[in-house]
Amino acid sequence: RNLPHVALLDVHAAAMDPVTLVRAEKVVMTEAAVKELEELLK
Repeated sequence: RNLPHVALLDVHAAAMDPVTLVRAEKVVMTEAAVKELEELLK
C-alpha cells in the first residue's frame, strides 16, 4: 500500500490490460488471477 514503485491492480479493474503488464518490470500474480486474466483477454 505504501511501497514506492509498487502498483496493486485488481484483475477486474479497467486498469488491468496488456499494456500495463508489458510496461511492468516484474509482475507477481496468484494462479487464480492469471486464470481470470486469461479469460478477460480471450
